[in-house]
Amino acid sequence: MKRIIFLLLLASANGLQAQEISWLDSMLQFPRVQVAKEETDEKLKALFDKNELDYPPKDIYWRCFKDEGEVELWARDSLHNKYQKIKTYKVCKQSGTHGPKRKMGDNQVPEGFYHIDLFNPMSSYFLSFRVNYPNKSDSILGDRYIPGGDIYVHGNCITIGCLPMQDSQIKEMFWLSVQCQEVIGDSTFVPIDIFPLRMEESFLVLKQEFGYNKTKMKFWNNILEGYTYFEIHKVRPEFRINKEGKYVFIKQAIQEERTD
Repeated sequence: MKRIIFLLLLASANGLQAQEISWLDSMLQFPRVQVAKEETDEKLKALFDKNELDYPPKDIYWRCFKDEGEVELWARDSLHNKYQKIKTYKVCKQSGTHGPKRKMGDNQVPEGFYHIDLFNPMSSYFLSFRVNYPNKSDSILGDRYIPGGDIYVHGNCITIGCLPMQDSQIKEMFWLSVQCQEVIGDSTFVPIDIFPLRMEESFLVLKQEFGYNKTKMKFWNNILEGYTYFEIHKVRPEFRINKEGKYVFIKQAIQEERTD
């Protein structure tokens, strides 16, 4: 599906007839992606060399923290099962507050476990990639008719509910994510998870400020389980989403399969 989408984009943008080319080659037909490669490729390779990881890596993992306004890059290669933290990027502008996105127009940045489901090399904000909001959990727990959508990580430093970066940052993030998508193929996605804050350090802050809000606390206690799993194992937890919209992680999933 992703290949079809971008062959059509390429044909539309350049007046060309769609043809079967590789994912990476299709991306490099766009001038902004070429610029991103030219300006960041050597820098990224040096960064991965410093961390003794292959470049491009086997896969990457983005972790976003709303309160701190930061996006962490984690990666691993064929010799390392556990992720290593490579770099931290600063979100240049924020909207909303603590809490998940639940409806269109609430200006909230989502919270939960997501992946990149679309790359836009012709974005109005230089380059961008989209978070797959609403996921199944959001669809169950949020507004079923107008949950909102089109949540992007993008350049140009303006936002209402997205994660805007400086253009120099989105060039790195986009080019690295595109390369990783080429490595993992069409059937797998680059994960990007979004948390209200660094939960192992500041979860008490949420309890103090929102302890009265049982709905938010229930949700945060749920995603804390997946957050803590990664902190311990440095592997993103596998999960499914049950009919109540709850993330069910690894050992829980085995147990609940017997009762569902």
